[in-house]
Amino acid sequence: MSRKQRFSSKQDVKIEIQYRKKEISSFALARRYHCSSATIKNAIKRAGGKLRSLKEAMNTKFCRQLQRRNNPFWKRKNHPMDGKHHSPETIQKMKDANKGEKNPMFGKTGEKAPMFGKHLSEDAKQKIRGKREGTHHTEETKQKMREKKKGKKREPHLENTKQKIREKMIQYLQTHHGPYKDTKPELIMQNIFRKLHIPYEKQYRVGNHLADFHLLNTNKLIEVDGDWYHGNPKKFSKFNKMQLKQKERDKKHNKLAKKLGYIVLRFWENDILNNAEKVKEKIRIICKV
Repeated sequence: MSRKQRFSSKQDVKIEIQYRKKEISSFALARRYHCSSATIKNAIKRAGGKLRSLKEAMNTKFCRQLQRRNNPFWKRKNHPMDGKHHSPETIQKMKDANKGEKNPMFGKTGEKAPMFGKHLSEDAKQKIRGKREGTHHTEETKQKMREKKKGKKREPHLENTKQKIREKMIQYLQTHHGPYKDTKPELIMQNIFRKLHIPYEKQYRVGNHLADFHLLNTNKLIEVDGDWYHGNPKKFSKFNKMQLKQKERDKKHNKLAKKLGYIVLRFWENDILNNAEKVKEKIRIICKV
Protein backbone atom coordinates (compact mmCIF):
# COMPACT_ATOMS: atom_id res chain seq x y z
CA MET A 1 0.00 0.00 0.00
CA SER A 2 1.21 3.52 -0.76
CA ARG A 3 1.77 5.89 2.11
CA LYS A 4 -0.86 8.63 2.60
CA GLN A 5 0.27 12.16 1.65
CA ARG A 6 0.71 14.59 4.50
CA PHE A 7 -0.47 17.68 2.58
CA SER A 8 -3.23 18.28 0.01
CA SER A 9 -2.50 19.71 -3.46
CA LYS A 10 -3.51 23.22 -2.28
CA GLN A 11 -1.15 23.00 0.67
CA ASP A 12 1.63 21.81 -1.67
CA VAL A 13 1.20 24.93 -3.82
CA LYS A 14 1.14 27.17 -0.73
CA ILE A 15 4.39 25.63 0.57
CA GLU A 16 6.02 25.97 -2.86
CA ILE A 17 5.12 29.71 -2.99
CA GLN A 18 6.57 30.27 0.50
CA TYR A 19 9.72 28.41 -0.52
CA ARG A 20 10.15 30.22 -3.89
CA LYS A 21 8.79 33.76 -3.44
CA LYS A 22 9.31 34.39 0.29
CA GLU A 23 12.64 32.49 0.22
CA ILE A 24 11.87 30.52 3.38
CA SER A 25 14.13 27.48 3.80
CA SER A 26 12.82 23.91 3.86
CA PHE A 27 14.02 23.51 7.48
CA ALA A 28 12.11 26.63 8.58
CA LEU A 29 8.98 25.35 6.80
CA ALA A 30 9.43 21.93 8.44
CA ARG A 31 9.43 23.63 11.86
CA ARG A 32 6.38 25.64 10.91
CA TYR A 33 4.37 22.58 9.76
CA HIS A 34 5.78 20.19 12.43
CA CYS A 35 7.25 17.68 10.00
CA SER A 36 10.60 16.69 8.50
CA SER A 37 12.41 18.69 5.79
CA ALA A 38 12.10 15.66 3.45
CA THR A 39 8.27 15.94 3.64
CA ILE A 40 8.50 19.65 2.70
CA LYS A 41 10.84 18.88 -0.23
CA ASN A 42 8.42 16.25 -1.54
CA ALA A 43 5.54 18.76 -1.33
CA ILE A 44 7.58 21.32 -3.34
CA LYS A 45 8.35 18.72 -6.02
CA ARG A 46 4.67 17.70 -6.26
CA ALA A 47 3.73 21.37 -6.79
CA GLY A 48 6.18 21.53 -9.73
CA GLY A 49 8.82 23.59 -7.92
CA LYS A 50 12.60 23.12 -8.10
CA LEU A 51 14.80 22.78 -5.01
CA ARG A 52 17.55 25.36 -4.56
CA SER A 53 21.22 24.43 -4.81
CA LEU A 54 23.56 25.26 -1.91
CA LYS A 55 24.90 28.31 -3.77
CA GLU A 56 21.38 29.61 -4.42
CA ALA A 57 20.35 28.93 -0.81
CA MET A 58 23.26 31.05 0.48
CA ASN A 59 22.00 34.01 -1.59
CA THR A 60 18.48 33.92 -0.17
CA LYS A 61 17.19 36.80 1.96
CA PHE A 62 17.09 34.60 5.09
CA CYS A 63 20.77 33.56 4.77
CA ARG A 64 21.91 37.13 4.07
CA GLN A 65 20.16 38.30 7.23
CA LEU A 66 21.80 35.51 9.23
CA GLN A 67 25.25 36.45 7.93
CA ARG A 68 24.71 40.07 8.95
CA ARG A 69 23.28 39.13 12.33
CA ASN A 70 26.30 36.94 13.13
CA ASN A 71 28.75 39.62 11.98
CA PRO A 72 30.02 41.52 15.10
CA PHE A 73 30.63 44.66 13.00
CA TRP A 74 27.03 44.78 11.76
CA LYS A 75 25.30 47.02 14.32
CA ARG A 76 22.22 48.13 12.38
CA LYS A 77 18.86 46.55 13.26
CA ASN A 78 15.88 46.57 10.86
CA HIS A 79 17.56 49.21 8.68
CA PRO A 80 15.46 50.32 5.68
CA MET A 81 18.44 49.76 3.33
CA ASP A 82 18.96 46.11 4.40
CA GLY A 83 19.29 43.91 1.32
CA LYS A 84 19.20 46.92 -1.04
CA HIS A 85 22.08 47.94 -3.31
CA HIS A 86 22.89 50.96 -5.42
CA SER A 87 22.14 50.60 -9.12
CA PRO A 88 25.08 50.80 -11.59
CA GLU A 89 23.86 54.25 -12.69
CA THR A 90 23.92 55.60 -9.09
CA ILE A 91 27.40 54.16 -8.55
CA GLN A 92 28.65 55.91 -11.72
CA LYS A 93 27.11 59.22 -10.61
CA MET A 94 28.89 58.94 -7.23
CA LYS A 95 32.22 58.32 -9.03
CA ASP A 96 31.71 61.31 -11.35
CA ALA A 97 30.83 63.57 -8.38
CA ASN A 98 34.36 63.15 -6.95
CA LYS A 99 36.29 63.11 -10.24
CA GLY A 100 39.10 65.53 -11.09
CA GLU A 101 38.69 69.10 -9.83
CA LYS A 102 35.49 68.17 -7.98
CA ASN A 103 37.53 66.09 -5.53
CA PRO A 104 38.23 68.19 -2.36
CA MET A 105 41.83 66.90 -2.26
CA PHE A 106 42.52 67.69 -5.96
CA GLY A 107 45.97 69.29 -6.44
CA LYS A 108 46.77 69.30 -2.73
CA THR A 109 50.10 67.50 -2.89
CA GLY A 110 53.55 68.44 -1.59
CA GLU A 111 53.57 71.90 0.00
CA LYS A 112 49.86 72.37 -0.71
CA ALA A 113 48.94 69.28 1.35
CA PRO A 114 47.12 70.23 4.59
CA MET A 115 49.53 68.17 6.78
CA PHE A 116 52.73 69.38 5.04
CA GLY A 117 55.44 70.33 7.56
CA LYS A 118 53.37 69.20 10.54
CA HIS A 119 55.33 66.51 12.35
CA LEU A 120 55.12 65.01 15.82
CA SER A 121 57.59 66.22 18.42
CA GLU A 122 60.15 63.82 19.89
CA ASP A 123 58.22 63.69 23.20
CA ALA A 124 55.00 62.75 21.41
CA LYS A 125 56.82 60.03 19.45
CA GLN A 126 58.36 58.67 22.68
CA LYS A 127 54.92 58.51 24.31
CA ILE A 128 53.52 56.57 21.35
CA ARG A 129 56.49 54.17 21.42
CA GLY A 130 56.03 53.68 25.17
CA LYS A 131 52.34 52.87 24.74
CA ARG A 132 53.10 50.37 21.97
CA GLU A 133 55.75 48.63 24.07
CA GLY A 134 53.51 48.67 27.14
CA THR A 135 55.90 50.85 29.21
CA HIS A 136 53.78 53.73 30.48
CA HIS A 137 55.58 54.51 33.76
CA THR A 138 58.85 56.40 33.83
CA GLU A 139 61.85 55.00 35.72
CA GLU A 140 61.33 57.52 38.57
CA THR A 141 57.70 56.43 39.01
CA LYS A 142 58.72 52.76 39.00
CA GLN A 143 61.35 53.43 41.66
CA LYS A 144 58.79 55.21 43.87
CA MET A 145 56.40 52.26 43.53
CA ARG A 146 59.18 49.83 44.50
CA GLU A 147 60.08 51.86 47.61
CA LYS A 148 56.45 52.00 48.75
CA LYS A 149 56.10 48.21 48.49
CA LYS A 150 59.36 47.48 50.35
CA GLY A 151 58.89 45.71 53.66
CA LYS A 152 55.10 45.46 53.23
CA LYS A 153 53.54 42.00 53.42
CA ARG A 154 49.96 40.87 53.20
CA GLU A 155 48.46 40.03 56.56
CA PRO A 156 48.00 36.26 57.00
CA HIS A 157 44.50 34.75 57.18
CA LEU A 158 42.99 33.94 60.56
CA GLU A 159 42.69 30.25 61.51
CA ASN A 160 38.89 30.35 61.10
CA THR A 161 39.27 31.77 57.57
CA LYS A 162 41.89 29.13 56.69
CA GLN A 163 39.55 26.37 57.89
CA LYS A 164 36.68 27.78 55.79
CA ILE A 165 38.93 27.87 52.70
CA ARG A 166 39.94 24.23 53.30
CA GLU A 167 36.31 23.13 53.74
CA LYS A 168 35.23 24.87 50.52
CA MET A 169 38.14 23.43 48.54
CA ILE A 170 37.44 19.90 49.77
CA GLN A 171 33.75 20.26 48.94
CA TYR A 172 34.69 21.59 45.48
CA LEU A 173 36.97 18.62 44.74
CA GLN A 174 34.58 16.03 46.15
CA THR A 175 31.66 17.20 44.02
CA HIS A 176 33.93 17.67 40.94
CA HIS A 177 32.00 20.85 40.25
CA GLY A 178 34.15 22.83 37.83
CA PRO A 179 37.18 22.21 35.62
CA TYR A 180 38.50 19.30 37.75
CA LYS A 181 39.43 16.28 35.59
CA ASP A 182 40.96 12.90 36.36
CA THR A 183 44.57 12.60 35.19
CA LYS A 184 45.68 9.81 32.85
CA PRO A 185 47.32 7.75 35.68
CA GLU A 186 44.12 8.11 37.76
CA LEU A 187 42.01 6.84 34.84
CA ILE A 188 44.33 3.82 34.43
CA MET A 189 44.07 3.13 38.17
CA GLN A 190 40.27 3.25 38.00
CA ASN A 191 40.38 0.79 35.09
CA ILE A 192 42.51 -1.58 37.23
CA PHE A 193 39.96 -1.41 40.07
CA ARG A 194 37.14 -2.25 37.66
CA LYS A 195 39.01 -5.23 36.19
CA LEU A 196 39.70 -6.59 39.70
CA HIS A 197 36.07 -5.84 40.76
CA ILE A 198 37.25 -3.67 43.68
CA PRO A 199 34.74 -1.02 44.81
CA TYR A 200 36.36 2.35 45.32
CA GLU A 201 35.63 5.99 46.13
CA LYS A 202 37.36 9.01 44.57
CA GLN A 203 38.54 12.09 46.49
CA TYR A 204 38.02 10.53 49.93
CA ARG A 205 38.31 12.95 52.85
CA VAL A 206 40.83 12.18 55.61
CA GLY A 207 40.94 15.07 58.08
CA ASN A 208 41.82 18.18 56.07
CA HIS A 209 43.25 16.11 53.22
CA LEU A 210 41.72 14.38 50.19
CA ALA A 211 43.07 10.98 49.22
CA ASP A 212 42.90 10.04 45.53
CA PHE A 213 41.14 6.70 46.19
CA HIS A 214 39.63 4.83 49.11
CA LEU A 215 38.97 1.11 48.69
CA LEU A 216 35.49 0.57 50.11
CA ASN A 217 35.00 -1.81 53.08
CA THR A 218 38.76 -1.53 53.83
CA ASN A 219 41.10 0.88 55.61
CA LYS A 220 43.35 1.30 52.52
CA LEU A 221 43.99 4.60 50.76
CA ILE A 222 45.70 4.78 47.36
CA GLU A 223 47.58 7.88 46.23
CA VAL A 224 48.68 8.50 42.63
CA ASP A 225 51.81 10.69 42.77
CA GLY A 226 52.92 12.69 39.73
CA ASP A 227 56.62 12.28 38.90
CA TRP A 228 57.39 15.99 38.63
CA TYR A 229 55.05 17.42 41.28
CA HIS A 230 55.91 14.88 44.00
CA GLY A 231 59.56 14.45 42.90
CA ASN A 232 60.17 10.88 41.72
CA PRO A 233 63.75 9.98 42.83
CA LYS A 234 64.13 7.76 39.74
CA LYS A 235 63.74 10.82 37.51
CA PHE A 236 65.18 13.66 39.63
CA SER A 237 68.54 13.69 41.40
CA LYS A 238 67.91 17.17 42.89
CA PHE A 239 64.55 18.54 44.04
CA ASN A 240 63.36 22.13 43.75
CA LYS A 241 61.61 24.10 46.55
CA MET A 242 58.11 23.12 45.41
CA GLN A 243 58.98 19.39 45.31
CA LEU A 244 60.57 19.54 48.78
CA LYS A 245 57.46 21.25 50.19
CA GLN A 246 55.23 18.63 48.58
CA LYS A 247 57.31 15.81 50.09
CA GLU A 248 56.83 17.36 53.56
CA ARG A 249 53.08 17.58 52.94
CA ASP A 250 52.99 13.92 51.86
CA LYS A 251 54.73 12.89 55.10
CA LYS A 252 52.20 14.86 57.16
CA HIS A 253 49.30 13.29 55.27
CA ASN A 254 50.74 9.80 55.83
CA LYS A 255 51.08 10.44 59.59
CA LEU A 256 47.53 11.80 59.80
CA ALA A 257 46.13 8.79 57.92
CA LYS A 258 47.98 6.36 60.22
CA LYS A 259 46.61 8.13 63.31
CA LEU A 260 43.08 7.71 61.95
CA GLY A 261 43.69 3.99 61.26
CA TYR A 262 44.30 4.04 57.47
CA ILE A 263 47.06 2.41 55.43
CA VAL A 264 48.42 4.64 52.64
CA LEU A 265 49.73 3.06 49.44
CA ARG A 266 51.52 5.34 46.98
CA PHE A 267 52.13 4.62 43.29
CA TRP A 268 54.30 6.70 40.96
CA GLU A 269 52.95 8.04 37.67
CA ASN A 270 55.83 6.41 35.74
CA ASP A 271 55.02 2.92 37.14
CA ILE A 272 51.29 3.25 36.34
CA LEU A 273 51.90 4.42 32.76
CA ASN A 274 54.70 1.97 31.86
CA ASN A 275 54.15 -1.02 34.21
CA ALA A 276 50.38 -1.17 34.69
CA GLU A 277 50.44 -4.98 35.01
CA LYS A 278 52.90 -4.88 37.95
CA VAL A 279 50.75 -2.27 39.67
CA LYS A 280 47.71 -4.48 39.08
CA GLU A 281 49.49 -7.47 40.66
CA LYS A 282 50.51 -5.40 43.73
CA ILE A 283 46.91 -4.24 44.28
CA ARG A 284 45.65 -7.82 43.84
CA ILE A 285 48.10 -9.10 46.50
CA ILE A 286 47.31 -6.21 48.91
CA CYS A 287 43.54 -6.61 48.53
CA LYS A 288 43.75 -10.45 48.39
CA VAL A 289 41.53 -10.63 45.33
